[in-house]
Amino acid sequence: MTIKKLNKESFCGHVALAGVTNAGKSSLLNALAEEKISIISSKPQTTRTVVYGVVTQDMYQAVLVDTPGAFGTSAVTMRNLIRQQMFQGLYEGQIILLVIDAIDPSIKHLDQFFEFIATQKVPVLVAINKVDLLKRKDDIFPLTEKIINGGKNAGVEIEDVIAVSAMNGNNINLLRDKLLDKLPAAPFAYDPKVSNINKNEFISSELLREQVFLQLHKEIPFGASVVCDSLEDKLSESRRRPGMRFQGEQNPEYKFIPKKIRFIKLTLQVRKEQHRAIVLGARGSKIKLIASRTRLGLEEVFAMKVMLTVRVTVFKPTVANLTKKESTPL
Repeated sequence: MTIKKLNKESFCGHVALAGVTNAGKSSLLNALAEEKISIISSKPQTTRTVVYGVVTQDMYQAVLVDTPGAFGTSAVTMRNLIRQQMFQGLYEGQIILLVIDAIDPSIKHLDQFFEFIATQKVPVLVAINKVDLLKRKDDIFPLTEKIINGGKNAGVEIEDVIAVSAMNGNNINLLRDKLLDKLPAAPFAYDPKVSNINKNEFISSELLREQVFLQLHKEIPFGASVVCDSLEDKLSESRRRPGMRFQGEQNPEYKFIPKKIRFIKLTLQVRKEQHRAIVLGARGSKIKLIASRTRLGLEEVFAMKVMLTVRVTVFKPTVANLTKKESTPL
């Protein structure tokens, strides 16, 4: 990283990740932040809302904005919602990181990205992701040339093109340093120790969504959503087992030790009764597995015991209710 100044001036700004669906933006955000923040799935458009992560190194802090993929095949109303949220994230960006899939570069869509990016007048970097999957490594050079020329034709000056792999970490440190070096001088927006600024309710919904994708694969269509009904921390007294002695005790008695437990209630909403049957599984086996895996993930993220309740309901979503704060569309 280039050291901009020798004094202790801080640098901070928003970096908006843009790209088509399944370009690997969520994987890249997780790799840059070195923490699991955004949901990852092979299913297109798994990111439906704007997700934030924070990278802090020395006097540099980048707020990463993972926007929904721009071009998908879902219903028109859903697609419009996704685009609306994508542009919301891009408007926040003081730096734009365009993520392109090396295997499926979708060059035909670049003009639409560049048309919008040209209006922003901010630094633009390009990450060509999934280069580890290229059979011929030399294919990266003509792709890079097409990207640079496409930017020039639209009036966008691309400051750097970096070939990376979010999965195996190739050039992730280089990309992170390049992004941090472009940040404007500004005070930190968040505590340097924080890497995930999404609300706990959102994180809980995201982890349930991920398990739904992992366990059901292509059985459930996009028309579903997760709602966090409640999230509450309570103190529960844990009783010490008989025979456990504290130092100096002759006749130990039961001891009650306060322990914090997070109680979370989530609702998975699907459009049709047959979808609900798929999610539940035989005698509830599938939803039990999904809930169990989600709970383990939540306990790892929150570093505390979690009591999770998941219910599945039939609900027909609309753009209006999908934009509600508590709803996380699938």
